Amino acid sequence: MKPKTLKAWSAVHTWTSLVCTAFLLLLCVTGLGMIWIHEIDARYAGHPAPPPVPVSAPGSLANLDAVFRDAEARTPGERVTYADWAFDGEQLGVNMAPPGKAKNRRQLVYQAQTGRYLEDSHKDNPNQPVRVFLGTINKLHITMWAGLPGEFFLAAMTVLFVIAT
Repeated sequence: MKPKTLKAWSAVHTWTSLVCTAFLLLLCVTGLGMIWIHEIDARYAGHPAPPPVPVSAPGSLANLDAVFRDAEARTPGERVTYADWAFDGEQLGVNMAPPGKAKNRRQLVYQAQTGRYLEDSHKDNPNQPVRVFLGTINKLHITMWAGLPGEFFLAAMTVLFVIAT
């Protein structure tokens, strides 16, 4: 390589590394909350420990149809949008929203093995400030509070990281 080319490549490497490292640090710090989100939520939610599952039924799960019917009965005018497992399959989060208004969703939490109702994310609970904080950190991590342009910006930082290496 010529000295001029080497100097130019060194400048590109230095500045792209510096810029993308700042955003990688942001993603690492905000990602920590996402890694331990269930543990943080459980610590501050104050849920009682779920009752033990009978030994005769290892791996048994509640009837999902019954859980979904119960969720729809608890939230009139809303429908199940999706369900997800939490705490290594110990809890089932049933996400509800009015038809056509997915942004207004709420999550009802059930014990996965018994189908026992635990909580509604829209009800006042002592954990609400923690959930608001974690939601804010999550939004910063994914979109940098800029929606789709923020996601594209983070994709550009990924490209800069590849160029820098």
